[in-house]
Amino acid sequence: METSLLRQRQIVPELYPVLGYVGVDWLIRNSSFSYLAGSWDELAFLGIGFILVARIAVYRLSPRFGAVFPAFLLYLAIMLGLFLFNSPDDPAGIEGLRVMV
Repeated sequence: METSLLRQRQIVPELYPVLGYVGVDWLIRNSSFSYLAGSWDELAFLGIGFILVARIAVYRLSPRFGAVFPAFLLYLAIMLGLFLFNSPDDPAGIEGLRVMV
């Protein structure tokens, strides 16, 4: 029974870059490409997003929003409100918003 459950699970290609993040980050920081250490993760995030959008387009997937989605929208609205009304320094506020969301 356990093997049939494993066969039913679909492999999500977006997870491969996520799982390899720690190893790739360590390799980049300890190589001659250490100047990329600050920006490679944003490029990886964009790549993951591109793969996700491409899969949605190719397989004609429709998004499924779970019970956590309204809570996430509330969190996003609160963080955006804090940025708009309490941030004395816009670049620092944008960076904080990016990190928290």
